[in-house]
Amino acid sequence: MPRIASVLILACAVSLLSASVVLAGSSKGCPAASSGWMPGAVDWTWELGDGVPDPGEDLLWDVAAAGVAADGLTLEDIAELFGFATVEEFYAFALEGWRGLDKDGDGEICFKAQAPTQNAWPAYFFKFIDNQAQTAN
Repeated sequence: MPRIASVLILACAVSLLSASVVLAGSSKGCPAASSGWMPGAVDWTWELGDGVPDPGEDLLWDVAAAGVAADGLTLEDIAELFGFATVEEFYAFALEGWRGLDKDGDGEICFKAQAPTQNAWPAYFFKFIDNQAQTAN
């Protein structure tokens, strides 16, 4: 039951934090860097059994791992908190979510760290949009 609750909470968080409006035409790219949005590559070739990427191989994973560490946790801790037996299973879960945000399948999404608020979002929670989406913030 805790794993189901964790998955539902994460799914709700992703849906609340992401915008999935896709616009036709050429790639719009990420909003200006001055707005805090950064591009992240989505790995469409990785499969369970390939192992977790080494530092520097997957920016989205590196930033998520840094957020986990900033909250005083290890990747093993966070995998267990979300109900996964291994970090690789947790990475597969995270990657599948990022793939789902890549509406045009071009391998790129944009992400932005959550601003600190009274809600106390963990440092490993981010806002996401597809690089084809438009956003005002």
